[in-house]
Amino acid sequence: MSNLLSIFSPSNQKCHLNSQQEFKKILSVVSTVSFDLFDTLVWREKLFSPKDLFYQVEEMAKSKLGIPLRNFNALRVRAEEIARVRACGNNLEEITIEEIYRELSRLLKIDSEQANSILKIELELEKSRIKTLDAGKQLFDKAISAGKKVAIVSDIYFDKNFIEDIVNQNGYSEAAKIYISSTYRKTKAEGSLYDIVIKDLGCLPNQLLHVGDNKHSDISMALNKGIRVCLASNARKQFKWRCGIGDVPSGDLITSAMLCKISEMYYERQDTEIKDSVLKRTAIENLSLLYYGYAAWLLEKVKKRRYQRIYFAARDGWIVKRFFDLLADAANLTVDSRYLYVSRAALYPSLIFTEPETARKQFCQNWDLLTIEQALKRASLSFEECKDSLIKHYLAEPGLLLNHSTLPRFKAFLEDIWSLVENKNKERYELIVEYLHQEKFLESETVAFVDLGWHGSLQNCLMKLLKYLGIKKEINGYYLGTFAKPSKAEPNFTVEGYLLNDDRPHWISELVRYGPSVLELFHNANHGTVVGYKHQDNQISPILENNRVELEQFHKIIEPVQNAAFDFVSQQLRSLGFTTIKAPEIALIARMALRVIYNPTIEEAQTFGRLKIACDFGEGATMRSITGMLEYNLQNIQEEHLPDGTIPIWRPGFNTLKSSNIKVIA
Repeated sequence: MSNLLSIFSPSNQKCHLNSQQEFKKILSVVSTVSFDLFDTLVWREKLFSPKDLFYQVEEMAKSKLGIPLRNFNALRVRAEEIARVRACGNNLEEITIEEIYRELSRLLKIDSEQANSILKIELELEKSRIKTLDAGKQLFDKAISAGKKVAIVSDIYFDKNFIEDIVNQNGYSEAAKIYISSTYRKTKAEGSLYDIVIKDLGCLPNQLLHVGDNKHSDISMALNKGIRVCLASNARKQFKWRCGIGDVPSGDLITSAMLCKISEMYYERQDTEIKDSVLKRTAIENLSLLYYGYAAWLLEKVKKRRYQRIYFAARDGWIVKRFFDLLADAANLTVDSRYLYVSRAALYPSLIFTEPETARKQFCQNWDLLTIEQALKRASLSFEECKDSLIKHYLAEPGLLLNHSTLPRFKAFLEDIWSLVENKNKERYELIVEYLHQEKFLESETVAFVDLGWHGSLQNCLMKLLKYLGIKKEINGYYLGTFAKPSKAEPNFTVEGYLLNDDRPHWISELVRYGPSVLELFHNANHGTVVGYKHQDNQISPILENNRVELEQFHKIIEPVQNAAFDFVSQQLRSLGFTTIKAPEIALIARMALRVIYNPTIEEAQTFGRLKIACDFGEGATMRSITGMLEYNLQNIQEEHLPDGTIPIWRPGFNTLKSSNIKVIA
């Protein structure tokens, strides 16, 4: 793992080092070099956060000791916080791991013997995870070769014997001194441990060079003491800074290992001019985490509720099903995972019979410039067969737009010819029922229903159909996120969202709302919208819209992203060999996975801003680019709207392109 190195003198002068040779030069002006230990000389292998080790401690404690531990990671973190508060009350700057476990035994309600057994497991696992950091070892060896006195200074709650074992097993036995905060009850973070180091080593502050990765304790506090410093930044630290996250638990060991790999790949690109395509970067740095996190969360729900069958709605469920099946296989979980060919265009005809008022509302729904002729087609009507009634309601022009002035007349028109609408859609309704029966959806068992979001309209439509048919069935919906329930939701309408529930938490909702349409495109499928059903080869098959624009952009942009993300996660699962899969920390996934949505780079805005999305439902729905960049030179746009008065669907991408120096012309 490579490092970026920066040298600071006590006068706050900064110099970027481009080679190990330049580091060697700075040694000529100091007599002593001290090194931080963790993430400078050694690192915890495949752990994105040190706290992620506690997931493995929990697993091993359960299997070896048979101790039922619930929420161990959070309680282990909490125990450390409590121990630090107590230490502060006793005017101590540092704690010991024994003090942490005394607090933990109380929180877990276990005796001291059991707590000590878990402590031993943590120490064993900690030691097994700690590996030599190559970049740090090179600096250490150069300091030794230069004849400098070398010390190790670490803020850590482990005792000196444990740290000495770590130092020796990783090739740092030539260190003359080791200073551990738990021994002296003083820390670098407060600056007091540096006083002890300077006094004990007998050197002037400006004769000491300290090397470490923490900007506060290793850099700022050392500079305050007049010590020369070297910032040794590592891959994980750089990636955390880029994503704006702190040292929070990842949620599970698999996510932790994936984040380590992602951060290494990101860091190597910055360091070696490696140029991956924007599609590959987005797939690995963003969407692999989103797809995996959502699927892992679904896996937990399926295991907890013991579902025998789970349905993934077309088309949003296409990639989610691929990831869910991958994780279910890795976890040895047997469940009937089905891809259900349903859509608003295909299911809304059933509302004609189950909920006529809602059906009329849906047929009048219009997000874009829909013509009267197109609106009629959604209801299985032709202009000619309705011409007399259309004339009556002053809607006799096929190209007339459905808008705020024509909508009231169109609603009145539908009410007048509703019997015709029922007659024209009877066969479509019967085919819907036959298809759902074929897919075992009409059986009375409780099932999980998976869709992307954001209101659960499809699920609600299915529930109304079941009610109309007299079938008592519980459908539990699981979504990437939900904003609000659909109007006239069934009383037993139940949904859960992975990232957000009912528009909460609001900070994640805000990130999602920057580009929900972009998320929908990333969850697209290799087939068109389901527009109906037909008898084919003794079964009911979906009728799929053949939208050339959608299919071309899927195969050119979306599919490569999905495949790269899937391949990355598959490789990580194979290399790790874990079968215990847990949902990652939601806040971490939201911040990192959605970054491409709420803060896109120019390259990302160029690539994904060219995508087009259907602005309505049903066959022939209008396709619009997310940013408008195909239609206009965005640099000439001063306002927040496009020249035609419409609002960009993906505003961050629109603003990024508008402010760039790159001309974007159709």
